[in-house]
Amino acid sequence: MCYVTQTGLIMCVCSGHLEQDNVCVELWQCDCLDSLGQSWAAGSLHQVDCNNCSCTDGKLLCTNHSCQDTCLWSTWSSWAACSVSCGRGQKTRYRSLIPEAEGTDCDFEEVQHKPCSLGLCPPLCVHNDQELGVGDTWLQGECQQCTCTPEGVYCQVVDCRVDGGWTPWSVWSDCSVTCSQGAQVRTRACINPPPRNNGSDCSGAERESQHCQTPPCLDDLCPWSPWSPCSQSCGAGYVSRHRVCVCEDGGDTACPPEVEAERSSEETQLCYKQPCPSTTLQKYIKPGFLEESDKTKSSSFVGRVGVQVESLTSAASFNRIEL
Repeated sequence: MCYVTQTGLIMCVCSGHLEQDNVCVELWQCDCLDSLGQSWAAGSLHQVDCNNCSCTDGKLLCTNHSCQDTCLWSTWSSWAACSVSCGRGQKTRYRSLIPEAEGTDCDFEEVQHKPCSLGLCPPLCVHNDQELGVGDTWLQGECQQCTCTPEGVYCQVVDCRVDGGWTPWSVWSDCSVTCSQGAQVRTRACINPPPRNNGSDCSGAERESQHCQTPPCLDDLCPWSPWSPCSQSCGAGYVSRHRVCVCEDGGDTACPPEVEAERSSEETQLCYKQPCPSTTLQKYIKPGFLEESDKTKSSSFVGRVGVQVESLTSAASFNRIEL
């Protein structure tokens, strides 16, 4: 139980402590009562008329000022400079209360503001002729990231490695041969993207090949037979060969149309095994092309067919060989 003594102190009955609302408390926790019986919480501040009061250690402490109007406003100060060096800002001026009598508390100040403008501010940052604001970022080259800060442009090196990537495979090329078995290839390139700034190259092959099968070649379908024996046992003769069309396993009945024209193909060429006994030949010449003394040489060439003939003894036997 707490009570107020004749001296204005609040006393509480609590063994070894103060008591308030049947609760033991410390002195600084005790509430205060004013002259009207109103309770004020410990540590609270309030105003009575023109005096300020506070509740401290169970005591209500108030200033003792006269409540007459003893404060006057001062004249306004000059406007201060604009709050910014560019762009839009504000100017400020002040006035305060001045006490008429010494000891009067007139601690109060009034403030006025008005807008001001000193023209557009230059941009903090410019990149590629574009004005940027604080916090904007961009790449300077490939390996520098820059940021616009209130202090200006700040750049730092960043990891800008770009690993290489393959393009899609090209279509397969034409077969390397027009008949029989060949090869075809396809390629790709490490340019999607190309490696840059110490990036890794592409892994794997840039070229692939595979077998391709085209129609059989004519020489495979219709190979040449061996050359026949020379048609003459001595002197100039000829040899021949012809195609033997085998085509498929079933014989030559399934040969393609273009092979049919080759069935009867035959090739011939001259042959010469040895001179015939008592044969007299003359170097093939046009009449009057050589002097008479040249017509009895012991060796000559049949110029028309390129066969060398030996043991020529007379110029009277013939003028040319017809083949």
